[in-house]
Amino acid sequence: TIVGIGGEFQESASGAAEGLFIGTKVYDHAVATQAVTIAHNQISNVVAGGYAYGIRAVNRISSGGIVSQTLLIVDNEVAAVSAFNLVGGIDAVSYVKGAGSSLSQALTIASNNVTDIAAVRSLAVSTAPLIGRKAFGIAVGSLAYYRATVSQSLTIASNQVSGVNAFLTAFGVVVGNNASADGAVLDQSAAILDNQVTEIGASVSASGITFANSAYYHGIIRAQQVTIAGNVVSNIVGVSAFGIIAANVVTSEGASIGQNLVIAVNTVTGIVGSASATGIAVVNEAYLGVVSQALDLSSNRIAHVSYDALSTVGGLGIVLFNSASSGTILQDLPIGANSVTDVGGDAIRLENHVVYGVISQTGTLTGNQATGNGGAGLSLYNSAVGAGAIDFVSLSITNNNFSLDDAGVDSVATAAGGAIVDLHASLNGNTIDNNTTDGIFVFASGASATETFSLGASDNVNFNTGFGVHLITAGGGAIFFTTDGATITGNSSGNFHTGP
Repeated sequence: TIVGIGGEFQESASGAAEGLFIGTKVYDHAVATQAVTIAHNQISNVVAGGYAYGIRAVNRISSGGIVSQTLLIVDNEVAAVSAFNLVGGIDAVSYVKGAGSSLSQALTIASNNVTDIAAVRSLAVSTAPLIGRKAFGIAVGSLAYYRATVSQSLTIASNQVSGVNAFLTAFGVVVGNNASADGAVLDQSAAILDNQVTEIGASVSASGITFANSAYYHGIIRAQQVTIAGNVVSNIVGVSAFGIIAANVVTSEGASIGQNLVIAVNTVTGIVGSASATGIAVVNEAYLGVVSQALDLSSNRIAHVSYDALSTVGGLGIVLFNSASSGTILQDLPIGANSVTDVGGDAIRLENHVVYGVISQTGTLTGNQATGNGGAGLSLYNSAVGAGAIDFVSLSITNNNFSLDDAGVDSVATAAGGAIVDLHASLNGNTIDNNTTDGIFVFASGASATETFSLGASDNVNFNTGFGVHLITAGGGAIFFTTDGATITGNSSGNFHTGP
């Protein structure tokens, strides 16, 4: 039992305190093999002006150092950790730098209880206390620089994280990876399973579970396997708020990320962001480099996402956002059997933006229930700008329920400056009924914007307040739409309409 590390908040923001610290430093071609277990500890009241951690484990490997490590952090209780600059409940980070330097790590963080992690400053400092910057409940970081290599097996499972608060940014659980410079390589298998994350708040940005990769200057994250499953995330509040977010960013030529990502069987509720709120987000950004992703987003339940806890205005349920600027993004899906309800905006949104780059998005949306939301049940948004830019989307959309929303299915495609948007959507077995506006709305703008929609005999588009099917083209855009025996009836403004 460790209680009362540090003291009153110092006037200086550089003070630091740690309840329990494990540090490993290996360099100059040294070799180390290590097995560490941190278990059954009770740590509370860790306080500092600058930085404070309940449990912290750090590896620093350079100049050809080689480390093989097994690290277990299990069954600990961490509470009441406070600081101004940066505060964390459990932190495990590795810095690996230089040719020949390597880390092989098996890291497990499981069955811990982390609560009351606060980046604040005491009234004892001044009559107008400063508010803290960043706080996280559990954080893992792996950084490979300058031809170093990191190979990691990571499990974060069955933890309870609650009461994490800060001014700038608050994370419940966060994993961050970086590979940069001269062919640094990171290989990782990661599983974030069966955690309970609740009451995460910040005045700027808050997230329940975050998984983020970045690669630049020929850095490579290759064949990464990530599973985020069985977690319960609730009551996330900020100006910007996310229940679960997974992001990949490549920012230079020669940098690349390859990822197999599964987000499944999670429950996400009570996400409130006054400017933006999202239940589950998958974000890929490529500038010059390449992101290749196989994504399985299935059997999640998302509810109560909005700009205001007392209303159902704004917010998004599931978002896939891809942006390629002189880079390439390849994404293959299924999105299946998710339930999205009581979201202030779109239930499921797939959004792609290309500037002098390439995006290819293919896959299936099957068996999703998106009902009772303030936006579209399904929203597809695609834009491309610049000669040679290509945005290609091919989706099979079957056996979904997009009903009792503001709109059923919306699709917008815009192309400019010689760019191409080519979208193909094949639908069958969907129920698109009783929406406030149109059942299906399709808009294509620009000479090289083309959308091809085909309905199936088992599709139902009925009793919507707007049009059943509403098609608009502008600036030379083209829409090819076939109904193939679908039932389209009882729509208040008409069953089929072309034009404004």
